[in-house]
Amino acid sequence: MPCDDREETFVYGDESIREQTVYGQRIHDYRARACRNTRGSAMKVYLASSFDLIRKVEATAKTLKEKGHTVTVEWWHRDYKKLPLSDANWYEDDRVDAVSKRNFQGIREADIFVLVAPTTTSKKFNGANIELGYALALEKPCFSVGHLQRSAMYFPVTKCDSIEEVLERSEQ
Repeated sequence: MPCDDREETFVYGDESIREQTVYGQRIHDYRARACRNTRGSAMKVYLASSFDLIRKVEATAKTLKEKGHTVTVEWWHRDYKKLPLSDANWYEDDRVDAVSKRNFQGIREADIFVLVAPTTTSKKFNGANIELGYALALEKPCFSVGHLQRSAMYFPVTKCDSIEEVLERSEQ
């Protein structure tokens, strides 16, 4: 397949989206999107991560709240994977269905999406990757704090070293 790499920038209203063609396929760079309606004001933030990183998630949520922002869903207070149910029954349980719906609603309500990753080593994410994919499909500005595994699927995510950097970059 011939390589037809080119890049163009399109401006839609107050948004600038860089569009590339790589190997004949068009891709969008949503990292270039400005966070509409959030400049200098309180934002609604969805935090995604793993239960293994609860302390980092809680610290991130605390920082956001101290700066006047809202976390749309505090999912980390109860690990529903630990319900004493068989796998077949777990996927049929109304409580699990309610958690799924609540989390997807939290992503829809969020101004930005933040994936909280380990500080120095990469980690495989399960549910958080589903949440990230949903946020990307909704064209939410997506950020990560920490170290991500190498994956082309993380390309649209703006990588940051801290939640303060996320806030700074989301207001640019």
